[in-house]
Amino acid sequence: MPVPGDSVALALRSPRPVFGALLRPQCLDIHPGHANPALAQLLRCTGARRYAVITACNPGSRQLAAADNAARQAWLAERLTCLKLRFFPACNGPDASDWPAEPSFLVLDAPLALLRRLGRACGQNALVAGRRDGRPRLVWLHA
Repeated sequence: MPVPGDSVALALRSPRPVFGALLRPQCLDIHPGHANPALAQLLRCTGARRYAVITACNPGSRQLAAADNAARQAWLAERLTCLKLRFFPACNGPDASDWPAEPSFLVLDAPLALLRRLGRACGQNALVAGRRDGRPRLVWLHA
């Protein structure tokens, strides 16, 4: 179920992925391969041990219309809710101006195998996952 309170904004920037989570009034930049004490603190405060960032938008890096992405994202939110998972609304921000921001979710304590299946069902290439005191990593879904 969605986590109440302030929304989380996450930004993915390439070629070196950088995720930034905005939790009012704090912004968290998450770099795969680098620990983030502020993110670890957020996880401790929520009691979560692990997290992942997942989206249903623009499957296979193919841009879709905003309405199509909204419908796909609503389907993913429904699945996460039906599975009784805790999640925050988020947004993957583009590095280049020719790619739109993508709504996504920061999901807490979901099994990675389940998230991989959901990501593949949404046609995604990858997701980002990590543990409370570990380093976030890019998880390829079609390897």
